[in-house]
Amino acid sequence: MSIRIALWLLLIAPWVAYASPEYWLETRLEPGNEVTVGSTATLEIDVLVDTWFVEPPRFEPWTLAGARITFDGSQGRNLHRSRDGKPYYGLTFSYQIVPTRAGEFQIPSLTLNLKAGRAEGATSLQTEPVRFESKLPAALAGRGPTLMASSVEAIQSVRPEPSRLAVGAVLTREVTLKAMGARTITFPAPAIPDPKGAKGERKPPVVTDLTNERGQAIGAQRIDTITYVLESPGKLTLPSFSVTWWDTSNGKLTETPIPATEVMVQPPSRASSPFSTESKLATLQRRVDGHLPAWLWSAVALALVWSARRPLLQGFRKLHRWLQKMKARWQSSRLHLRYRAHCLLNNNPPDLIGLYRLQARNRRLERLLPNVDQDLAPRKREEIKRGLSECFGENPAPARGQRRLRRVIGALAKRPGPLRRKPQRRVLPPLNEAD
Repeated sequence: MSIRIALWLLLIAPWVAYASPEYWLETRLEPGNEVTVGSTATLEIDVLVDTWFVEPPRFEPWTLAGARITFDGSQGRNLHRSRDGKPYYGLTFSYQIVPTRAGEFQIPSLTLNLKAGRAEGATSLQTEPVRFESKLPAALAGRGPTLMASSVEAIQSVRPEPSRLAVGAVLTREVTLKAMGARTITFPAPAIPDPKGAKGERKPPVVTDLTNERGQAIGAQRIDTITYVLESPGKLTLPSFSVTWWDTSNGKLTETPIPATEVMVQPPSRASSPFSTESKLATLQRRVDGHLPAWLWSAVALALVWSARRPLLQGFRKLHRWLQKMKARWQSSRLHLRYRAHCLLNNNPPDLIGLYRLQARNRRLERLLPNVDQDLAPRKREEIKRGLSECFGENPAPARGQRRLRRVIGALAKRPGPLRRKPQRRVLPPLNEAD
């Protein structure tokens, strides 16, 4: 049975693989075929195919006399439908149309270019023409641009706090209008009056879309900001005004009031002083007259240094000689010689020059021999003899010999004995006593 099914699939596979895709277009106008002048009509076009889109569908540009058109795209609105038991997949595209005059309008056939899966190339499709009528209500006759919305919310704010205002401060009045169902391209500027005795500077308005959770535009928002510079003290009233808009839900003109705001402007603060301005100016003038310029102080300092250059050089030389003398005295001290003797004994092989210098410093002797230095105790002389033998004998043990010689450093550094004859030259004799 499985073999028959496989053969049947092989026979029909070429026909299925090269079958042309089927397309499905639907066009509709929201909210209907009758639109108020200045309001927004939405043209929605459903584009479906039974395969898939290789490239996003593209509409050719078009215009409509007496109306403003904005293309919103698909905004992520995916479609899944079935017709005659066959599934179709596609997108919904929309145009926002705002008529600016009364009369009849006909949206022409729109050209759609797309490329679907299993198609040999790109395909061009035509939509059906759509007719609608734009009417101007009697209440809007003779009026200028009017906001068309289903609801309007007004929010007013004043910065900074009115209690901290004084002459010279900057006062900012901000009015925010949120219109549901409106479009940014049809949002007229509200008439905000200026207060008496002050003229404000208007900043460019900020107009943005209001969107829902899916990112679709459901309204528009406009923020108008005016700044005033307070020039005189007293009460300043920011006058009230109203925004007139056409309620598309009820079909009538509606006004949204913005209340007035009163602020008290305080006089400029002045710090009191117990001294008169004339006395302050006189004191300041005396300080300026008696002040020497900075370059003169620099010249005086340079002249003093140049005149004292020789005593300074002599002082530096004396200081250098004194430092050299102190350094030589420190290097010949018992503490430094003991430290150097310990450091040199740690070398490999051990260096006895430190012990020689310590012995010569304390007892004026040249030889490090236990038989010559009779001031040492017999035990210390035996330590020296064994240490020298272990460091330089036939059976050396340098580590043990170094420990023995370290133990006698303290004995060598004690109070010196009787003076010996000073040698003619500072040379190191051989270590072997027989030499």
